[in-house]
Amino acid sequence: MERRFKLSLTTLATLAALLALVATLWAQGIPSQVTITTPEGVKPRSTWIKKVQFDHETHSGVTECRTCHHMEDESTNQESFVPCRECHAETKGNDPSGFYMAWHGKTDASCVSCHRNNDMSVSCTTTCHPHPKQAKKAAAKK
Repeated sequence: MERRFKLSLTTLATLAALLALVATLWAQGIPSQVTITTPEGVKPRSTWIKKVQFDHETHSGVTECRTCHHMEDESTNQESFVPCRECHAETKGNDPSGFYMAWHGKTDASCVSCHRNNDMSVSCTTTCHPHPKQAKKAAAKK
C-alpha cells in the first residue's frame, strides 16, 4: 500500500510539473503547433509530401527546448529561439546541416534519431507524412 501511495505521489508531481511547463509555454507565446513546409522553390522528395504539422506543445513537455534548438545557449530567452529553417536552410541533397537532415539525420537533434534512440516507434509515412491513400483508409475505418 505504501509503495502504491509513493507511486501516486510521484505521478502527481510529474503531472503537476508538466502542467506548469505547458502553462509557462502558453504564457510565453510559444506555439503549440508548428507547420513545417518545404522551402519555396525546392522540389519535395515525393509529390504527395506537402507539409508536416509538428506538435510543438507535446514535444516541449517531454524534452528540453535545447535538445531541438541545439544552437541556443543558456542565456537565450525561449521567446527568441529561431525556427529550424533559419539555420537549416541548405536544400541540396543530404547536407548534414540542411533542411532535410534537420529532421531525418543522425544527430541527436533530429526527429528520427530522437525517436529511435528513445525506443518510440514512429513511421515517417504514418506519423509525419501520411500518404493520401493511407489517410483515406484510416478515415474509412472511423
